[in-house]
Amino acid sequence: MFFLRNCILSVIIIIRDITTELEVSMLRSDFAYASHQLRTPITEALWSLETILEERDIDKVNKYTKSAYSSLNSVKKLSEELISTSEIDQGVIIPDFIDVKLLDIVNQAIDKISSTADKNNIRVKLSPVPKLFTVKTDPGLLKEILIEVLDNSVLYGYKNSQITIDIKFNDDSTLIGISNDGTGIIPEHQALVFTKFFRGNNFPTSEIPGAGLGLYIAKGYTKLIGGKIWFKSEDNKITTFYLLIPKK
Repeated sequence: MFFLRNCILSVIIIIRDITTELEVSMLRSDFAYASHQLRTPITEALWSLETILEERDIDKVNKYTKSAYSSLNSVKKLSEELISTSEIDQGVIIPDFIDVKLLDIVNQAIDKISSTADKNNIRVKLSPVPKLFTVKTDPGLLKEILIEVLDNSVLYGYKNSQITIDIKFNDDSTLIGISNDGTGIIPEHQALVFTKFFRGNNFPTSEIPGAGLGLYIAKGYTKLIGGKIWFKSEDNKITTFYLLIPKK
């Protein structure tokens, strides 16, 4: 008679979906980073407002009022970016493709960043675009993509310089190139440009507002409209971001 010893008669394999846990972990990480980024402008706004309450000199009141307004705008922008980032990560955005005049969308994006450009004495030059030329895309997402790229080009461009928007039309797509003369992107940073919260270290980041979410949002929205986004850059030279919009 034979006896079987140490035999495994059955195996139980447990497969568990941890997608939700990963999403929660990601949201916690984002919130922790955002809380750190929000602390400075909120503190500055509160300090300015407290000073205003005690200050009687009208010139100083105006100065601190502007400071509080600027700080609260930074909080507002970061809050909006966090919402957009969360929507991209959760996949809840459904694009609405319609025929829109490209020139109208581009001009709306330029208007949005014009005040920041004016502060740095940066001029935006747009190549000729037929007024009636249309693309089939989600106008809201396309406008936000252009705003994020243009805003990035202004913030990292040299003062008293120029941003050029060049648009080329092909049979199956439209290519938009946005170039600035600025700090550039060093080679070791280029693979990280579109990642969440990334900011390079070849410039003083304390002088440039933002949390490093703009280009992450731009890439996320570009995927949603079926397009492609990339760039070419050298340190301290011209950087060009390219946005390819497919013809639907």
